[in-house]
Amino acid sequence: MKKLLLGLCISATLLGCVSENDVPLYPQADQVKSLADQDADGVIHARDLCADTLMGSKIDNDGCPVLHQGKDVNKLVVLFRNNVTSIDAKYRYQVRKMARFLKKYPNTKLELRGYASKSASTEYNEMLSKKRVQSVSDMLTKTYGIPADQLKIVWFGETNPVVKGEGAQVEAQNRRVEGQVTGKYGDVTMKWSIYSSRPRQ
Repeated sequence: MKKLLLGLCISATLLGCVSENDVPLYPQADQVKSLADQDADGVIHARDLCADTLMGSKIDNDGCPVLHQGKDVNKLVVLFRNNVTSIDAKYRYQVRKMARFLKKYPNTKLELRGYASKSASTEYNEMLSKKRVQSVSDMLTKTYGIPADQLKIVWFGETNPVVKGEGAQVEAQNRRVEGQVTGKYGDVTMKWSIYSSRPRQ
């Protein structure tokens, strides 16, 4: 060490002698960016766009979780007896099921469509189809608490029949209210680990 300091003193005659306390033990880096990984996802905080990544999730280069998307579909078909606008007990479970679906996907909107058979006048059938679709809408909103703005109701009377043709069976199929709605979802994709498993085929 003394020889090193002597050499420094000889070579630095113009600057003055360097003491032992002035020689740094290690190079000092000027660190501009933080290298901390606060959510432990493998992406440093300085370029992590998603600060609270779910532990164990698969991530992209920005530190955000990778999502896999899918969709659920629910269909409602309620048939009515001739000249009747009230919902038969055997179809109420369908309305209840649709209500659960709409609550699960509150951003969806359901269009309910009402129909009637040709067994009466056009004006009367239009009124029947309107009352039928209104009865389903009322059950969803008043019984199950679905917001009215999540529903749209339309009625066709005997026009635009669901089932084409003639006869009692055709008329029975056309005395209906129907609707279908699709809910989309996205779940976080998890990384494989030694504890991951898949169903056996």
